[in-house]
Order: sequence, then structure tokens, then C-alpha cells
Amino acid sequence: MKKTKVYQFPIQVPDKTLAHAWHWREKQQLLTVFYSIDHSQTLTYSSQLTLVDIDVDTGQVQRTGHWLYRKGEVETLRVAYLSATDSWMVASLANDVVVSHVTLQEGEQEAVVRSLLDDPIDGPAMLGPVLALWEVQEQCVVIYMKPMPDFAREADIRLGKMDASSAGGSEPITIERADSALVCVQESQMLLMTLNPRPGARWGFEVSGYRASPFVCTWRRDLDLSLTEAPTFPLTSDNNLSQTGINARVIAGQWPEQSEQNSWIIGVTMVDIFPFPGSGYSSKDASMLPKRVSLLTWVDANGRELWRCQEQMGLCLQLCQAGSLLIGVDLLEGRWRLRVWQPQQQPSLLSFAYLDQHLQRIHLVAGTSTSHERRFWVLTESEAGIEVARYTFRDQDRMASRHWLPGVHFLEPQNGFGALNWHEEIDAFVQEQTLFLLCIDADHHLALYRIEEEMSTAV
Repeated sequence: MKKTKVYQFPIQVPDKTLAHAWHWREKQQLLTVFYSIDHSQTLTYSSQLTLVDIDVDTGQVQRTGHWLYRKGEVETLRVAYLSATDSWMVASLANDVVVSHVTLQEGEQEAVVRSLLDDPIDGPAMLGPVLALWEVQEQCVVIYMKPMPDFAREADIRLGKMDASSAGGSEPITIERADSALVCVQESQMLLMTLNPRPGARWGFEVSGYRASPFVCTWRRDLDLSLTEAPTFPLTSDNNLSQTGINARVIAGQWPEQSEQNSWIIGVTMVDIFPFPGSGYSSKDASMLPKRVSLLTWVDANGRELWRCQEQMGLCLQLCQAGSLLIGVDLLEGRWRLRVWQPQQQPSLLSFAYLDQHLQRIHLVAGTSTSHERRFWVLTESEAGIEVARYTFRDQDRMASRHWLPGVHFLEPQNGFGALNWHEEIDAFVQEQTLFLLCIDADHHLALYRIEEEMSTAV
């Protein structure tokens, strides 16, 4: 494979922590990247937000804009593009959750910004995470969590709807309450997964299907797994296994026999972290704990189960679909595993492999597949850099091509406490046979790479 650094941004991120967001516009071949720079040392309680439009073919900046954000240091950014007006909805999380309408004017670098939603914090509890932001019929929908001021375990899951043509948005409403959650959006439908305490010192998951316009819950079901006999809450302030011990992943799927209908692929792992107080544990530590429950299932648009995996799932689960194949990576008993299923066949497990155990993070990106060739990308990070591998399944043949990016690293995930899928965030997308990756280069700059296919070898 051939590597090209398309663009190096004029900022350095030595700790790999950056509030950022991006949007790919295939028709224009433009990638728009947003990022925040903390200005609190020179401008009290302020950050500068920057927008950059990059032509991925030439690496040229088509336009740029910036504006001052006076709500403190931004922790998270989410964006949605409004094609009819060539403008943006930007959700930012600092001390408030703010959604703004952002427009760039010809020849001007100072963006025109209108705040449409501003939900401040109530008391000392921290707001967030921002679970989702998307566009529906030139309106914008934002989903975020807002803890109660009484320090209750559960937080409100709030929904706000905004119209760029109006002076503001509707008052945010609470649609559910949960300890932690995740959201997955597919066209005009949304799946919400929540983790909540249950009677008898049990913890379990619930999934709900929503129609986006008008916004209404159409189905709801419990996932039939839970941990019991827990002496304490699993998510406590003195135990950061709250993230490493409870993970979930949901992706939009297309069941081959129902290709015209939406479906969802749901993976959950919950490790019994209760007897292990204290901090300093990693995902690999948590994956060694013996008592766990897990689930990998495929459900249709109405929540009816189409397929259920019979194998046990590990932590840090990543999923993607490539044609009729479902690919998963997880961490179980300290070992990274790559598995490929063909859910329409029995037995469904098609391929299994252990990966390098010194890896720090692994991500999957679906490739361009046909009826004869199923492709996906595996991105792995170690202390030395990132390896990019593209796999092709062609009937009984399996091919792989690899490229090494020395000194290059992923950005850290933005969503933390409260997000079940904190581990899934990856700044990569595929255009035909090319993968684009937004990451940190060897000089600690934010950079955009293009990795193109040249040749493949059998594996």
C-alpha cells in the first residue's frame, strides 16, 4: 500500500487529546475538520474553534473559518452538515452543552455563529457525554446526558431539536434516564442502549428503537444478561474500571435477506468489577477477571432477533459488516482476537486469529464490498505507531495488504464517563479502495493520511 500525508494541520497535540469532529462530503471530495484550541491562558474562559475544508485529492485548503467560544475549554465536538444552506450545526461540550449554527461567508475567515441551544450545568456534577448529533430534513437533533444535581446515579438523557431557519430550538426534553448509554443512528431511525440498576442489586441493559421524525419510541426490549449479587455500584468514583469493565458497541447492519430494511448489530460485555476497588486498571486487566456476561446479536428494525452468536465476547469490542460477513475484534483474558462470522450459515464462525498482544488499540473500518469480494480494514496501534491492514475475502481465498505508519498515533476518544461505547471512536473513512485517517503524526501534529491499495498477498 502507498501512504500519502494529505495535509498537516498547524497545531501540535503531544498528549493526543483534542476536541474535534469531521464530516466527509463525497460529491465534492471535501473533508471538513473542526477542532478546538484552549485559550484560557490568554483569554479567560475561552477556546478558539476552527473549521478547515480540505480537498483530499490535492491536499489544498478550500476555505477556513474560526470563532471564539466563551464557555470554557471544549471537551467534545460533534457536527452535522446542512447541505441546503451549506452550513453546519456544531455541538460543543464544556461547562454547558451548546449547539450553534455556523456559516462561512465568502472572503471572510470569521464564522457567523448563532447559538440555538444552551443547556447549562446544574450544580457540581459534570455534563455529558454528547451521545449523538445528526441532521433530519434540515433540522438537527442532539442527544446528550445531564446528571441530576443530587448526585443520583442516573442522569437524564436529553433530546434537543433545532431548525437553522428559526431563532432557536425547542426546549430540550428528557426521553429516558440511565447510568450510561450509547446512540446509533441509521437514516431516520435511532437505537438507544442504556445501562441501569435493577432490583436485587442487579445491573442490566435495555435497547429502544426510535423513529426520528416525528421523534417517538417504536419498540423497547431488555437484553437478557445482567450481573447479580453486586455489593456496590459498578461505576464508582474510586474505580476507573467503570469504563474498562463495561463496554457496548452497536452498528447499523444490513441483513442479506432483508437488504431493503434497517437492522442493528449489538454487542455487550460486562465484567464483574465489584470486588476490585481502587484505580489504575486497564482494559487488559479487566479482561482477565473471570466473572463476566456478554452478548452479540443481530436484530431487525423492530427489535426482533435475527441471529445470536454462541461464543463469548470480550472487552473493547469493535464491529463492522462487509457484505455477508460480520467482523469483530475484542480483548479476552488479556489477548486481542480477530473473528469473522457469516451469520446466515452454520457454523457461523468463519475465521479466528489472535493478534499481537502488545497492541494498545484496534479499530475496524468497513471497506467497499461486492457479491464476490468482501473487504474490511484493521487499524492497530502500538507504542511504535499504527499498522493499517486491508483484508479481502474472495470465496475461499483470503488476502491481506499492510502498511506501517511509524510514530503515528490515534487521537484519544472524546467521550468518557457515561458513554458505553467510549472505546469505539476512530477518525477514519473509506472512499472506494482508499482509506483516509485523521491522526497524530511523528512530530505530534494533527495530520490527514491517505492509504491506497497497490497489491495484496495471500494470508
